[in-house]
Amino acid sequence: MTTITTCETSNTRARRTVLMTLATCLGGLALAVGATHRAAAAASEDHGTGGMGTLADHEMWTNDQSWPYDPAGHMWFNEYGDVVTLCDNDADGQRVYLTVNASGNAYSMSVGGEGNCVTRKAAHGGKYNLPENRYIRFEISASGDPVGSLAWAEWHNDN
Repeated sequence: MTTITTCETSNTRARRTVLMTLATCLGGLALAVGATHRAAAAASEDHGTGGMGTLADHEMWTNDQSWPYDPAGHMWFNEYGDVVTLCDNDADGQRVYLTVNASGNAYSMSVGGEGNCVTRKAAHGGKYNLPENRYIRFEISASGDPVGSLAWAEWHNDN
């Protein structure tokens, strides 16, 4: 027997049956992934990544000085809509901080508690509507080690 993820097919089955089984298996897998994706998005405020940081335009973690490397915080930036999300990754009683600075248009945000996230976006108006075609500086740190955990990046907001 050949195993494909969690679905099994027999080598003696007709090609049509194998293809139907594979289609059923992949359809079920897609449903499971979709359900997990929706559950992750529902568990935190929508930050434009649907709970999947890899879909963000930019992301960054705190630069913790512990072994093994275990970042206390994680942030995402999606240029479209100026969506900025900050999440706390550790149940350590510490907060994670983020400063966003766009040519003097600056704001800060923080969050505490493992799995908790906070989001700001252009739709919130004012300082959250970041200028276009400029570099935006992001600084993330953990409260337990604000200097050692500091990481920063500058990304061009061209959307």
